[in-house]
Amino acid sequence: MYNTQRLTLYKDVHERLNFLCKDLIEVKEVSMDDLYTDYYVSFLHRTVKDFLMTKDMHQLLLQRATQDRTTGWNAYRSLCNTALPTAKSLPLLRGIGESSNSLFSPVDEFLFYAHEVEVEQKYTDTELLDQLDQVISSFASKADVDYQMNDHWTNARKYSRGTHLHTKTLQMDQNTFLGLAIQFGLNLYVKKKLEDNHNLLRTKRGRPYLDYAFRPNIKIPNSLPHLLEVIDIELVRTLLDKGADPNQKIPICDNISVWGIFLSYMIEMNDQSDSNTKDIWFQAAEIMIRKGADRKLRLRCKIESRPTAIIGRPNLKLLCPKPGIGDLAVSF
Repeated sequence: MYNTQRLTLYKDVHERLNFLCKDLIEVKEVSMDDLYTDYYVSFLHRTVKDFLMTKDMHQLLLQRATQDRTTGWNAYRSLCNTALPTAKSLPLLRGIGESSNSLFSPVDEFLFYAHEVEVEQKYTDTELLDQLDQVISSFASKADVDYQMNDHWTNARKYSRGTHLHTKTLQMDQNTFLGLAIQFGLNLYVKKKLEDNHNLLRTKRGRPYLDYAFRPNIKIPNSLPHLLEVIDIELVRTLLDKGADPNQKIPICDNISVWGIFLSYMIEMNDQSDSNTKDIWFQAAEIMIRKGADRKLRLRCKIESRPTAIIGRPNLKLLCPKPGIGDLAVSF
């Protein structure tokens, strides 16, 4: 869609929203040097949002939305259905290059909605997700002179989150759409893709998919809840059940195994994490061990704050016997 068409569409939508929803929502303009992200729809005032979020209004809106339908209506599923036309309207006619911000904001919103559909309705629209990938892959194939996309379009993303082990070499242009789906916790989608193609785990270059599940490293829009702070145990279980190897070594991470990097990550992030997060860590660790993770692993780690680091539960502990550089031992 060209800029002239976009401006015409904006004016038309602006007039329709003012006519139908005046005093409730409004179109706002921000200067982002990008016509796609220059405009957004917002509530006229916070009190409007608070009013619409009350229980009575929620029930009324839900009733009106479902009264002519034979099946249950879900807001997140409806939002997912806007993904393809939104992606097709992105200003990416010459490739994704400098437009990566415009690209990933709607993609991230769609993946968030897809995650909520999985949680609420136990359903994934695999075909719609695949089509989204195909549409943006088509844009990426038209890369401009300043940006050559030799690998998957997800590699255009700026990875700025996280400070833990090996973050500088985490990606190395080996990302895929399935890896992005894993980081958004799309368990049903991932399970379906792995069932349809048993070679996906084996042929993945760079980081193994299991490592994405343990250490997501993407920055999502501030307007979305942070889904990525806690490991999805069911997703880890799915990957392991489908053949992911916890002892697989990662060449771009000094040939340390997925299991070893996860253990180092737990030690490094121990002081910054609450008890609920740690409990999930150890649930994941137990699953990994039962799936063949090396119980005799010895890994060099750096502990500066205390002479002995012991974290865990009665049946699983990680031990670093002395400060400084020491051996990380697993007790299970």
